[in-house]
This record gives sequence, structure tokens and C-alpha cells, in this order.
Amino acid sequence: MLILAAGCSRRGRALHYLPGFVPGSQDVFESVAIAVRPTASRAPDVIVAGVVYDADGTLIEQIVVHDLPDTVSDGIVRALTDAGLKPVLIESGAAVPKGSDLVLGSTIESASVEKRFSAEQTIHGQYFEMNASVRIKYELRDRAGKLVYAKEIDGQEHEPPKPVGHEVFLPLETDPYESLSVAMSRAVGGLIVDPGFGALMPPLRTGAPP
Repeated sequence: MLILAAGCSRRGRALHYLPGFVPGSQDVFESVAIAVRPTASRAPDVIVAGVVYDADGTLIEQIVVHDLPDTVSDGIVRALTDAGLKPVLIESGAAVPKGSDLVLGSTIESASVEKRFSAEQTIHGQYFEMNASVRIKYELRDRAGKLVYAKEIDGQEHEPPKPVGHEVFLPLETDPYESLSVAMSRAVGGLIVDPGFGALMPPLRTGAPP
């Protein structure tokens, strides 16, 4: 589902990045500087990223997200910092600062969530299915502008967990905005644990302080 423009709607809210949500994404690299350009997007700052349907297919709510590029930018800087690197946020088109040999760019390719209730009732209330996805394209270049790494990472969140036998699990998230925040955090944290990205970063020395 591509991001859809929401015009000038003031409803909705911003997402939030969940630090350390992706296992293995903290304290893994040596402290080296990396320039980070602001996250780009193919949609306006206010978007309709999803919908909530009742059991009969009636539209209950549109999920309107504010300032997603800024939220992703902040999340990327936090993720790089938590991983042990020294991110330096620079303006689009600005010169690469001294001490930074690599420049990371990112683009939000898509963001979507759908929550659909059913008529089925469980011990936890009315049953629903909810699927969220945020896809981010990353490009890492050297000081000369040569592309050294490119990857699209799709963070996903599915609720509730599938039943096992007669056991029904309580959903971890019921709020579409929280589900999207989890998906976004996975798309950001997924960069740190991607082998292609990690191969270009100096690993934390054994016994070195985080």
C-alpha cells in the first residue's frame, strides 16, 4: 500500500521510535562518525497511512500520521548512536563534514496499517487482525558520492499472534499507531543488523566499553 496524501487534516498523531526493539542492534560498532541526511518521503508531511474496519466492512477510522520523515530521521540517528556510531545530521545537499567518510541517505517507500474486526468474540473481546508495514530505502555513499551500500528494509508487525490449538493469545498491540511505530522501529533497527551494512562498519572490539 503506497502512502496516501491526507491533505491538510489535523487529526491523527506522530509515530515514535522504540530504541533497542531489534535484538542485536545496540553496542555493536566502534565509535566512528557517519553523516546522515534527512529522511526523504514520496508523500506530504501529513498522510493517511491506514484504516480501521468494523466486522461488516464499515470504515471506522482513518489512521493519519504526522511528520513521518522527521520521526524516521530521529530514529535513524538514535539507532546509529545506540549501535556505537557517531551520527552527524546534515542538511540535504550540504557538504560532508570533516571526519565523516560515509554518508547515509534514506527514503520512506511506503507506510501502511489495516485493522479489521470480525464478528468473532474471544475471552479477550472482539477478535481483530491488524497488519502494519513500513519500508525504508537506505543508500550509503563514500565522500566521493560512490554508492557502497543500498537496501530496502521492510519492518512489519502482525497482530494478534496466531492461536496454537485452543489457546488464544492476547495481542501485544491494539492501537494502529503503536503497531506502525513497531513496524517503523523494525525498519530502522533492521539497518543496524543487516550484514551488508555491518560489513562496512568497524565492529566493537572485544572488551571495549560500549
